Amino acid sequence: MAFEISSSATPRLLIVRGYGAGTSDEGHRAFQQLQHHTDYCQGVPILVDLTALDYQPSPVEARMFAGLFATAFPCSLLALVCDARSYPAAREITHLAVSRGATIAAFTDRAAALAWLMGKPETAAPVDTEPPRFRRASLRRVSDGVVITYGLREKIENALIEVDGQDCPLRLDSAAGRPAAEPDFAEVTVSTDYAGASRLATVDLRVSSLDDEDYVVATVVNAMKAVLAGAGQGWAVSASAAPR
Repeated sequence: MAFEISSSATPRLLIVRGYGAGTSDEGHRAFQQLQHHTDYCQGVPILVDLTALDYQPSPVEARMFAGLFATAFPCSLLALVCDARSYPAAREITHLAVSRGATIAAFTDRAAALAWLMGKPETAAPVDTEPPRFRRASLRRVSDGVVITYGLREKIENALIEVDGQDCPLRLDSAAGRPAAEPDFAEVTVSTDYAGASRLATVDLRVSSLDDEDYVVATVVNAMKAVLAGAGQGWAVSASAAPR
């Protein structure tokens, strides 16, 4: 998958365009580059144009992307534009992302997506983009209330995983709650590089367990080990911590 990122001053927004055959690893790389783009800041609207992309995510990958949309771009409105064939998958991702507190919608018309991002009152998100119980949450970004202390971040990023003699240090990508659906849980995403590609692991943790730093570190390390164990077989793996 190739992708390009551009910005617009009038209207103010970032545009991500993907095209060609894609993979989940390449999608994660696009997220990372968008986060580090010089024109990105919290709250800037983001248009994701997938009309030229040939990629259908698996259910596990859809969940992963939903978590990234909800946690990687706090306070931003996000619009996904895709063709009719990809619309059901995009709608599933937006459903999951909205349940995690994101303000996101899927469209098949670019002009409608832009109008929605700009907040034009005559343009609403597609009626069937969100399930009824999530529509209220989609009107605004819901505060996730999840705080990762500097000490916990440092412990996570100092954790080392070795695979076939290669050190794979962790990066803390994002952490957010799911206030619209499961307020007691937080979703923590970490990444590392292995075999020439970025690998991603997402874990579900009770918010109350975040004070137990050793438990959190062990959980994300074990989740990443599972991802790396399956990397050679092309698996996409996520993990959920046992309730505490």
